[in-house]
Amino acid sequence: MVRAFEESLESSPAPGGAIGVVLDGKPALMTARGVRKLGTSAPVTTATLFRLESVTKTFTSLAALSLVEQQVLDLDAPMADLIPWVSFSDGAAGRGVTLRRLLTHTAGLSRNQILKLRDVRRGHEYQDLFSKNVLSLGPIDRFEYSNTGYLLVGAAIERASKTPFDEALRALVTKPVGMVSATTDGAVALTREHADGFGVDEGGRERSFDPPYLDPYVQRPVGGLHASVDELCLFTSRLLGRVPEVLRSETFEDMMNKHTSTNERDVWYGYGVYRIDSPQGPVWTHTGAGLGSTACFVCAPRKRFAFVAITNAGRYRGWRDLRRVAEEAFLGAALF
Repeated sequence: MVRAFEESLESSPAPGGAIGVVLDGKPALMTARGVRKLGTSAPVTTATLFRLESVTKTFTSLAALSLVEQQVLDLDAPMADLIPWVSFSDGAAGRGVTLRRLLTHTAGLSRNQILKLRDVRRGHEYQDLFSKNVLSLGPIDRFEYSNTGYLLVGAAIERASKTPFDEALRALVTKPVGMVSATTDGAVALTREHADGFGVDEGGRERSFDPPYLDPYVQRPVGGLHASVDELCLFTSRLLGRVPEVLRSETFEDMMNKHTSTNERDVWYGYGVYRIDSPQGPVWTHTGAGLGSTACFVCAPRKRFAFVAITNAGRYRGWRDLRRVAEEAFLGAALF
């Protein structure tokens, strides 16, 4: 398993990364290899923070559902009521944009309407961003993965909790599950043991990406969480235990339900998580890939098994083979 990971990093290429396996609620394997920044000798450890990219959406969804339980958010209220300064090109259709549809990527919003790095800058407030951008809508109730939708979820969390998104996520999710080092603030991540991203920028140049470059404030609910492999293993162990620190059991089960069909066979989307039906039972998973980092988790609740991988290489695909290696080693067969 470890040798396969080393070979995968070498062939990617990726400066560094870490993987973990959770079995019966405890880490069965956790290892880190490579360097935190290309051209240096600073080693990646199991405590090194990486940007989790779209894996963040699972955490954002947990925070939103916690506020639903507290009755300060409503899954079926029009988003225009939750965030009055949001406007849509079709006002009548916009009344159908609800938190439930945003969490399941069925609100009719395209992937990146206002999410380009050149369009947002660090420190922008949600109100400033959305009041200047009228959102166009496609068909509602059809799955279309949308980063823009999760910007709205983050805005709703801030407004409902009356706190900045960073503080809300910490209070509602990461602190209750014990993730003390995790943060959506790139400046804070830089003060800790952090891996700089590596990849190809929009101009086709290979380069390192530090958190400030990739940390426009409003994008944090979409893909801005920074965490280590040991804390991501801790998080998946809590997911396998239904995160009672965060949600009631019935809310958690609703989160993991097959709310909408995706474009892949036997793959559905719940609230901030993919649900796959495998011969060994349901699988909960999410991946994230950006300019300079890649992350994933895979949980098989019936097997009490989880696999996690994080690297500081953009769009690293080696995790797929490593997942199968881990599943065959610990479960005797691949999950899917």
